[in-house]
Amino acid sequence: MAALILCGAGFCFHSLSRLIQNHRQVAHTLDVLNQLQATRTLLNNAGAAADLYILAGRQTSLAEFRAATSQASLDLTRLQNLVSDSPRQRERAQRLKTSAGEMIAILEVEVAAREQAATAPAPGLPQNSADSVGTLLNEMNLEEQRLLGEGWDQSNREAHTARLGIVSAGVLDLLIVCIFTYVVAAQLDRRPSLTTELKLAAVADSADEAIFVVDLQGIVTSWNHGAERMYGYSAKEMIGRPDASLCRPSDVDELDALLTTIKQGKRVQRYETVRVTKDGNLLPVAWNAWPAYSPQGKVAGACIMSRDIAAQKQAEQALRRSEEQYRVLFTSNPQPMWVAEATSLKFLAVNDAAIRQYGYSRDEFLAISILDILPKEAVPGVLREHASPLNGLSSTRVFQHRKKDGSTIDAEVTRHSLSFQGQAAILMLAVDVTERRLSEVRLQSSEQKFAKAFHSSPLGVTITTRTEGRYLDANETFLKMLGYTREQVIGKTVFDLKLWANRDDRERMLYAIDRGDHSTLVESVFTTRSGDSRSVQVFAEPLELDGVHCVLAVTHDVTERRHLENQLRQAQKMEAVGRLAGGVAHDFNNMLGVIGGYTELIRSRILDDVAQRHIDEISKAVGRAASLTRQLLAFSRKQVLQPRVLDINERIRELGKMLLRLIGDDIELIVRAQDILTPVEADPGQIDQVILNLVVNARDAMPKGGKLIVETGNVRLDSNADFQQESITPGLYVMLAVSDTGCGMDPETLSHIFEPFFTTKEQGKGTGLGLSTVHGIVNQSDGYIWVASQPGNGSTFKVYLPVAGQAAAAPEQTVRPRPIARGSGTILLVEDEEPMRKLTMHLLEEQGYVVLEACDGEAAIDVAKRGHEIHVLLTDVVMPRLSGPGLADRIRGIHPKIGVVYMSGYTDELLAHHGALGNGTLFLEKPFTRESLIQAVQNSLAGPRGSQAAGGKALGATHAG
Repeated sequence: MAALILCGAGFCFHSLSRLIQNHRQVAHTLDVLNQLQATRTLLNNAGAAADLYILAGRQTSLAEFRAATSQASLDLTRLQNLVSDSPRQRERAQRLKTSAGEMIAILEVEVAAREQAATAPAPGLPQNSADSVGTLLNEMNLEEQRLLGEGWDQSNREAHTARLGIVSAGVLDLLIVCIFTYVVAAQLDRRPSLTTELKLAAVADSADEAIFVVDLQGIVTSWNHGAERMYGYSAKEMIGRPDASLCRPSDVDELDALLTTIKQGKRVQRYETVRVTKDGNLLPVAWNAWPAYSPQGKVAGACIMSRDIAAQKQAEQALRRSEEQYRVLFTSNPQPMWVAEATSLKFLAVNDAAIRQYGYSRDEFLAISILDILPKEAVPGVLREHASPLNGLSSTRVFQHRKKDGSTIDAEVTRHSLSFQGQAAILMLAVDVTERRLSEVRLQSSEQKFAKAFHSSPLGVTITTRTEGRYLDANETFLKMLGYTREQVIGKTVFDLKLWANRDDRERMLYAIDRGDHSTLVESVFTTRSGDSRSVQVFAEPLELDGVHCVLAVTHDVTERRHLENQLRQAQKMEAVGRLAGGVAHDFNNMLGVIGGYTELIRSRILDDVAQRHIDEISKAVGRAASLTRQLLAFSRKQVLQPRVLDINERIRELGKMLLRLIGDDIELIVRAQDILTPVEADPGQIDQVILNLVVNARDAMPKGGKLIVETGNVRLDSNADFQQESITPGLYVMLAVSDTGCGMDPETLSHIFEPFFTTKEQGKGTGLGLSTVHGIVNQSDGYIWVASQPGNGSTFKVYLPVAGQAAAAPEQTVRPRPIARGSGTILLVEDEEPMRKLTMHLLEEQGYVVLEACDGEAAIDVAKRGHEIHVLLTDVVMPRLSGPGLADRIRGIHPKIGVVYMSGYTDELLAHHGALGNGTLFLEKPFTRESLIQAVQNSLAGPRGSQAAGGKALGATHAG
């Protein structure tokens, strides 16, 4: 008995073990079915989202497309893993992954084309692309439903066998098996039979599909939650009702046919029909049905799994519509597109745009390959590139394509691998970028030209952000101008560098830009890295770089120009003052001549000692006034010079004792003369004046004593030398320097020291003409003067005179003046100033000469024509209508042997203009003394010898005192 019980128990346990194994297979099949449904939904969602983006450009649709394709790839891989134990399903899963990948690739290409062209291009690909995906999903779904039905049938049989074992094992076995069966059943989710276990499995809440059981009369005996959700009826409402209540009247016969098939023990797979839900809606469904067996093993009814395929139908319709759109868009796409065989690159399909652009007909295209539209030199590289299989979307590249007429274009090609009519192929989109490339070349050339102009510009060029003034770029000229390196400037702001001395100037520049006045020139002062100030002109233009508002500024350093302009203004001011001084001096000379002349006449007629002393004071005053006049003329560089070749060292030696008396005992005089000094050509008296004035100026700067240094030397100057005035002429010069250790001068004082009547001395202790006289003499001698001084550090004046072309003349021997003797002869006196004419006439007549007077040149010619013998023509140089030299020429036509003496208080520049300073000319400078007048006339009467002795030098002299 025990053995029988044990055998029955063993048989029962074996049956239950197989039942559990079948249950696991059924659960696995349900997982596969769920995964298939999820994959189908994701692919449908991806297609719909791509359609919306391509046709409407919605960015949210693009994001949904990316998410769906990414998840679909994961689900396809999971599906492969789930069916790996079934060779047929594994093969279908691999094909499904390939077809789905191709479909996604098609969508990727069109999405990329939409992103690039901002239009809605799409390829016309074969219909079987989407159909392949749908077919494979359906095949796998049917296979899994078949496996599910078989699993449930096997579970029914195993459950029946287990029950037989229980009966045969007896009551004890029954008790044990019942206990075991209860434990096992508690662990099972569902069990496919018409027993309670099968019903529990069929109506498990975890199943998404509608699962219900009907008997052979079509009466519902089991109804799960999936069925409740799908049809809207609860289990209570449906159990006991005929399944025909779910059918349309026209579809009732379908249920009879289904039950007839079930009664024959056959299965019904993938039966698509339409059912009516509780709310009256029509619902497309797919049924899988298989027989349900009674405990006796007979067919007792049908177990039906119903799946909602409404979304699938909509997706299939959408996919067909999408592919139809793709086909239309492929044909009508404005950009050339084609499909080529992956290995031979032979054209398999081309669109109309390719035919139009390349000139080949469709048949001509399909008879050639991509290699035929490439230049020969590009073929090897393309073959090497296509030797490796293309996986998905390739990066965009530019190729040169040849049209049918032989012309070439630059085509930007995007490629993607796909399956076309069962063979590996490549989808290509070709965009003609010839004009774009030419534009890019022109743009690059323009950028290169701009960069070259930017970096090689002689002006400073910068790019800064508008708001912060942050430097993005600066050329070398700008960096050198301010003394910075590139690293010290780029990334810094104008405020970091403290560049603008006045920030308001930059605001004015930005205001001009905002106003649209780009031609506005802003003048400002920039501070260099060393702290120096540079005067600049800034031109600015608005510029936008990567969406950032910037300023392109051109900076012109005008520091030197402003310096030169200041020098020019100073020179013009000095020139104006000089003209005034020269004009005043001329008129003053005439008056001084009259005063001095009559003073001499009075002196000869009054013998009283007291009167003679008074006359001496008058003569001294006239002398001082004449000296002042000469200083004015020296300042204005318009006095009459008597230059000769001389040695500056010799002039300093001759003035040595006088200099010592001038400076006093509390000042040490130091002379540093170069041993061999090159001679210069200058007026000795004027050079002495320069030395004396500079020494006196140095003495006055040292009221408490100090050192006064006089230096000489030979120097060579170049055009870069700065003399605080006009540019110099390069060459050899002799330098005369006078330095002191006195109080020095500030910049403001330095800017005025050469102006006439400017002095820092107290009233009554200076005329303000000392340095202005030096300036005039040096400039009139073609030299230059340079000054350096700082408050408390003394001053240095350096005079540079051009070297002479010959050796210095020997010092002149002192000639004792000859006593004035009475003369004889007739003199034609021409003077437009009547007081001067009367005085000169009186002096000459007193000396025994016969004087014929005339007020101008025309009157003098009339006098000369009267037949008088005339020995000397004494004429003023500058007169109205006819000048002195012009008069002399005409008088010589009447009296060829007549002597000529010129007299004038005008400047050498004006006299030279009138031709009065030629070699051998006798010239009498106003104001003149009686002795110099008579001497000039006697020299003229002496003939050529006297004129030669005179040598064209001025014979005038100041009055004593």
